[in-house]
Amino acid sequence: MAYSKPSNELVVSKKVDDESMFWFPVIAGIISKKEAEHATMEELQIYNEVAKRKLDLMGGADLSGE
Repeated sequence: MAYSKPSNELVVSKKVDDESMFWFPVIAGIISKKEAEHATMEELQIYNEVAKRKLDLMGGADLSGE
């Protein structure tokens, strides 16, 4: 088994933030990780909009950053 050094929490958090367009619809349950890996940029934009609307309908968090 190969040993790898654990990543710094801040580095991991930044990477997830930088890839939020990929992860947001996965976390929201709109698509799977595998589907996101094969999606075009246009498809990811659509999935992100659907995820936002799902959270709005469910009374989710404010995504405007305010």
